[in-house]
Amino acid sequence: MRNVVWCLPAMQYFGRLAASVLGYELMIGGPVGDCDLCYIVGMYDPPLYAHTLKMTHRAKRRIIHWCGTDVLSLQDASILPEATHYADYHKLVDELFEKGIDAKEVMWPTNHHFPVTPLPEKPRIACYLGSDPIRYGGDIFALVEEAMPEYEFIAYQFGSRGYDEMKELVDACSMYVRLTYHDGSAASAREFMEAGRRAITTNGIPYATQVRPYDVTGIMSAIRKLAKEKEPDYEAAAYWREQNSVERYLGEALDGNT
Repeated sequence: MRNVVWCLPAMQYFGRLAASVLGYELMIGGPVGDCDLCYIVGMYDPPLYAHTLKMTHRAKRRIIHWCGTDVLSLQDASILPEATHYADYHKLVDELFEKGIDAKEVMWPTNHHFPVTPLPEKPRIACYLGSDPIRYGGDIFALVEEAMPEYEFIAYQFGSRGYDEMKELVDACSMYVRLTYHDGSAASAREFMEAGRRAITTNGIPYATQVRPYDVTGIMSAIRKLAKEKEPDYEAAAYWREQNSVERYLGEALDGNT
């Protein structure tokens, strides 16, 4: 049996993660040829998905794992081939259903698993800017940090730090902020919460404080409230340690699809 994970170059982080965890071959952008199962990570060549569908057309079965903004871009579900559909977050499942696709929530595991460590004495906020600072609220971060000189803000981008550098950042920060208008399950936020840090996000995942992307006052209020916490959130850490695990992901991703 030959199983292949397929993705466009822009999604190779999650493509590599899926291939490693599932034990499948990985193909980035090229034709998979004949295979029993092709696991497609994200649909990021809308509106016709011509390249994705052409490169995977010889697969006997396809799984399409929707990740976030690809759901927002979907215009016509009728052009898609027969496939099993996954989505990274239950809100994406709901959006897909409204567009005619019955999907199952299968949240990605996280790549990093950091231990719970004491919070720093002085509140310090990690600001995640993804791979596109404009889409991830860089302008709002600039307003917030200017208005709150009493706190230290550390902005970082996707892929800018390895494990050791990320662990240093997590240990040095007491909270995490992520602002984006449309998101999946926010893997980096889940990594911070697994380490007992508080998170402020726009998607409202469990244990995170939810804010609106452009609500500067609300974001500042949430930061001030969470800055009063002196101990890690052990309950959130235990919850996300299980949810972020490879074991949880494999149980959901392989259920009925081995």
